[in-house]
Amino acid sequence: MEDHGRKALLIVDVQNDFCPPTGSLQVGEGTEVIPLINKLQKEIKWDLICASQDWHPKGHCSFAANNEGAEEFTEIVLKGSGNKQMM
Repeated sequence: MEDHGRKALLIVDVQNDFCPPTGSLQVGEGTEVIPLINKLQKEIKWDLICASQDWHPKGHCSFAANNEGAEEFTEIVLKGSGNKQMM
């Protein structure tokens, strides 16, 4: 494959919900990635910057409330896939 020298920055699933102090699904140092993302955007000439956000509709099987007996941050196996997922 020919190298065209193109660069893309992919920003995946950075959401306020993961950031303390008010996020509903806080990750301890969730805000620490923000300055790095901002720095990368400013310091490098990207041909493409793409940001994606994971989203689940109400009633989705990935929510603990929709799995009988499950609590937040418990591990489940998704039906039909055999793959484990953290709730």
